[in-house]
Amino acid sequence: MQSALLVQDVNRRVTQIQTAADVSRAASSIMETDALVKKAVELIRQRFNLYYVGLFLVTRARVGRAACRNREAGEAMLAKDHQLPVDEHSMVGWSLVNRQPRIAQTLGPILSI
Repeated sequence: MQSALLVQDVNRRVTQIQTAADVSRAASSIMETDALVKKAVELIRQRFNLYYVGLFLVTRARVGRAACRNREAGEAMLAKDHQLPVDEHSMVGWSLVNRQPRIAQTLGPILSI
């Protein structure tokens, strides 16, 4: 039983390393920001079999704001130029303020836009 868990952990780590390498390769070859963001998000979503992946950018044009970039679940947010304040009132804002990752293991309440 323990060896099965070890194999599963090794496989997960291999997937993480392969995904990081593929995102790095894309970052060095794709010069257009939106195309790079879409490629990175899609690689992460596919490789880890995730329903939602959000990549939030903070730009000088939007000081103190974060813009959502993701696939299916966030297209409506992107269309409405959805932004989050960089403060401790959201998971994304908290992560930016505190420079630490946060992971939600379960889905929270559904946002209506």
